[in-house]
Amino acid sequence: NDRLMRVLDMSGFAERLAGEISDRERAFLQPYLDGVNAYIATRRDEFPLMFGVMGHEVDPWTLEDMLAIQYFRVWSSSVNWKDELLTLRLIDALGPDRAHELRPLNINPDDPRTEPPAAVKGLPPVEEEVVYEAVAALGLELDDRFDSPFTARFAIGSDAWATSGGKSAGGMPILSSDPHLDARQLPGFWYPMALITPELRAVGAANPGGPGLGIARTDTIAYGATNGYADVVDLFVERIDPADDSRYLEGEASVPFTVREEFLLIKDAEADGGYRREVMVVRETDRGPVISDHGMSLVPDKVLTLRWSVPAFVLPDSGVPELLEARSVDAAVAAIRKMTTPLNYVVVDVEGNIARAASGLVPDRV
Repeated sequence: NDRLMRVLDMSGFAERLAGEISDRERAFLQPYLDGVNAYIATRRDEFPLMFGVMGHEVDPWTLEDMLAIQYFRVWSSSVNWKDELLTLRLIDALGPDRAHELRPLNINPDDPRTEPPAAVKGLPPVEEEVVYEAVAALGLELDDRFDSPFTARFAIGSDAWATSGGKSAGGMPILSSDPHLDARQLPGFWYPMALITPELRAVGAANPGGPGLGIARTDTIAYGATNGYADVVDLFVERIDPADDSRYLEGEASVPFTVREEFLLIKDAEADGGYRREVMVVRETDRGPVISDHGMSLVPDKVLTLRWSVPAFVLPDSGVPELLEARSVDAAVAAIRKMTTPLNYVVVDVEGNIARAASGLVPDRV
């Protein structure tokens, strides 16, 4: 995780964003930041045991720290790039025809650009031996707890749904939202919380590291969400300049990689200060960082870069305070449109309105 965050330059993104957020967003974040730092300054006797065991000192938080934590959570919803790596490996190992028989999930039935080659259309459904062939080609092994790769198995999921007022005794819509996150995860992802002021009464669940409620009800609306799994990450196969491997090709033009250094501290009892230092050299193109330099690729002999759409398109307002203050479904949907996390929201209000709205910023790939 440390290496991946440094390849993505999460801290650099947070530093840039701290200078770009709106005054309203800054005013929303600052009281939370002040509260965290007041706790750090006055409640050291309550710190978790692990800090002492690992020899960590707790520094005051900065706005950049808070933004990095929030956008790390956004990144954790950006999972499709691993599927794209697997798809590319399948194509290399089996060829496009056999790989397309497996019908990867990133095919959009209403977008002809994502359809398989004409030669593949009309083939019968994938047969079990194709799956075994693919697994063997990738150097993997099937889980021997199951008789077949087609055996049904349970997986984590989420749900959010609403019923109309016609189905409730009070005549108002009823909202249900269950994120299905593992309650055994420590530290916990959700914390039950109430925010009650003269202007606002909100009850729900919050994430540590930032203000606002992820799922909640107020005196006028209620909202819940599930992961949207939107395609916000693209991988690119770069062409290296054959005359100079420190450069890559853009069309016929040779362009130098941008290079930055990241420094890892790795716990080592024999090193001075208990840590040894490792330098990571990260190459970047205009599309993003090279991930294949750091063991993050299933595809040998290819230089792969990763482009995450969020840093390119993030807005100066997060939409979180606007959602808390929303008095209607329409106002809530307007706030959700500003959010960068790819989620599926369901919202109801006391007027009986129900809406489903997707958040997140997805590139228009033309």
